[in-house]
Amino acid sequence: MSIYIEPLIAENLILCYVEGATAYRILRLRGSRRRLILAAMAGSIMSVFYPLFAFPLAVSIILKISSGLLLSAILFAGEYGYVRGAIVFYMTMFLYGGCVFMLGCLKYKNAAEAFTKPLVRSWWITVTGAVALYGVIKLMSVAIHRKRDLCKSVYRYRLTLSGHETEGRGFMDTGNRLYDSVSGLPVIVISVKAVVPMLSESELAMLFGGHCESVFKGARKMRCGSLGGKTDMWIIKPDKFEVYSDSDKNILYDVMVGLSFARLCADNEYNLILHPSMLEVG
Repeated sequence: MSIYIEPLIAENLILCYVEGATAYRILRLRGSRRRLILAAMAGSIMSVFYPLFAFPLAVSIILKISSGLLLSAILFAGEYGYVRGAIVFYMTMFLYGGCVFMLGCLKYKNAAEAFTKPLVRSWWITVTGAVALYGVIKLMSVAIHRKRDLCKSVYRYRLTLSGHETEGRGFMDTGNRLYDSVSGLPVIVISVKAVVPMLSESELAMLFGGHCESVFKGARKMRCGSLGGKTDMWIIKPDKFEVYSDSDKNILYDVMVGLSFARLCADNEYNLILHPSMLEVG
C-alpha cells in the first residue's frame, strides 16, 4: 500500500487546525492559536504513523477515539471546559473527516485507499477546500447563535390602539431610551407594517397622508433623535398593551406608542421595540 507522506501531513495538519478552529467557533470561544497549532501538529503526526500498522478493527476504533480525546485535551483541558469541548470537537472531526472520506471514496473507488491516501497532491487545494468549508460553518454558526440570542430578547405582545388590535413579537432593546416629552412615560416603537392590517383603506389613506390624529385619537408628533438626525414621530396612547413572557402576561397602561415608518428589523424577526423599563415589571 502506497502512502504519500508529505501531502498526507499537510492535509491532516490543515484539517486538524480547521477542525479545532471550528469547534472554538461553535462554542463561541476566542480560543488559543498555540493550542490549535499543537493540536494540529499532534493530529498530523498520528496520521503519519497510523497507516503504517495493520490494526484490528476494534483496536483501530479505540485508537481513533483516544486520539480525539488527546486532541480535545490539548484544545480545551483546564480552561475551556473539556467535556463540552470534546463533544463538539468530535462533531467537527466527523463532519470534516466524513467529507474527506466521502470524496476519497469517489476518487479512489476504494475505502482503504480513501482512508490512507490524500485527496490531492497539491496542498493548496486542501487549504482552499478546508477554508471554504470553515467559512460556510462560520456563517451558519453566526446565524444560529444570533437566532438563539434574539429568542432570549424577543417577547410576544398584543396591542390595542383606538379599538384596533394587533399582535406580534417585540424586541427588548436596552438601548431604547425614548421617553414621551409630555407624559414622561417610556415609548415603545412599533413598525407601521404591524398597524396596516388592522386599518381600513380610508384610515390608511389618512395615516400615510400625514393625518395620524384622524386615525388614532389623541395622536401627536414628538421630536426625537435617530441615526439620521432629528425626526418627528407620531406618539399614541394605547388602550391596552400586553407583554407575554413564557406563560405569564403583563398588562401595561403606563406606556406610549411611537409609530415608525422605517424598517425595524431586516429579517422580520420582530415588528416592535420594547423599552428596557419593562424589565422591572413584576
